[in-house]
Amino acid sequence: MAKNDTPWQTLDSKVMYQNPWMKVHEDKVLMPSGKEGIYGFIDSKPGVFVIALTGDGKIYIIESFRYPTQKWQWELPTGGIEKDTSPLESAKHELAEELGMTAEKWTHVNTFGPSSNGFMNDVQDVFVAEGLHRSEEGSSEEFEAIRAVKAVTIDEIMTMIKNGSLINGQSLAALMQFIAWRDY
Repeated sequence: MAKNDTPWQTLDSKVMYQNPWMKVHEDKVLMPSGKEGIYGFIDSKPGVFVIALTGDGKIYIIESFRYPTQKWQWELPTGGIEKDTSPLESAKHELAEELGMTAEKWTHVNTFGPSSNGFMNDVQDVFVAEGLHRSEEGSSEEFEAIRAVKAVTIDEIMTMIKNGSLINGQSLAALMQFIAWRDY
């Protein structure tokens, strides 16, 4: 049996909701089974994650309040990529904004789709920032709430994952990309 490269067919598409960060689509589709149905998904901005490495190999994480869960959580510095801005420019901006730092060396580790399993189409770029220096920028955006910043070792990150204090899925995916890239 020949494999069809596009087993889903879009028959109609409607934007049901839109704001500056995302669009919610509802598509009328022809499913791989041949039946008609609907498929909803979120079209969101791409983003970046920054692995800010200290000279002794620690990684900076931030404690951020996330509105949907109404909880504080540890995560990597992250942000969206604005139109006409490169992923690297966005990573530099996030490092300055969330940690008040600049970096001498930047390395693109990889790209991942954290929610591309069915309900979002976002793509995230992971960057490593090395040769860190304090900068003058460091001020959070109006919708961000950051209450703590700390540098931790990979062993401490693993402990945080095991004890449930680092649960942000996108940060976990970015850290996995970094660990695989670094060959730990």
